[in-house]
Amino acid sequence: MILSKIKKDIKKVFLVLFLSEFLYIMFIPVYTFLFMSKNSPLINVNMDMKSRAALFGIFFAIISLASVLSNPIFGSLSDVFGRKKILLLSIISLIFVSIASIVSIFLKNLFLFMISYTIFQFLFSFKSVSLASIVDLSEEKTKNKNIYLFQFFIH
Repeated sequence: MILSKIKKDIKKVFLVLFLSEFLYIMFIPVYTFLFMSKNSPLINVNMDMKSRAALFGIFFAIISLASVLSNPIFGSLSDVFGRKKILLLSIISLIFVSIASIVSIFLKNLFLFMISYTIFQFLFSFKSVSLASIVDLSEEKTKNKNIYLFQFFIH
């Protein structure tokens, strides 16, 4: 009974990982449009391609930094408050920040988009918490296999 529940819980963690990574990767082409297209609602049509490319690079550097900073923070928080609570908090927070990102596009506000998406990326803390959950839930004989599968599910 307990063993089957643990297997179900691990499957849930892998499902959350798969869906979050899949949806994240699906959105990457939209960034290219938002920064590089002459029809972008966020960037002035007169901005040259070099400036757009620099802005695009800065955007990715900032969101990557937010992701790197969030993993140890949320990993530590999950040690204190529990894995499930931190994952739920992240998911709920992501919904609100996603709405803010969408609103910033409608408002044609690049600064608001970059800030809201940086916060989104910071709250996108599934990796460290998911890995900790997988390690906690795995039996000794399946721990390595589950860690390998974790690596498969992340980009």
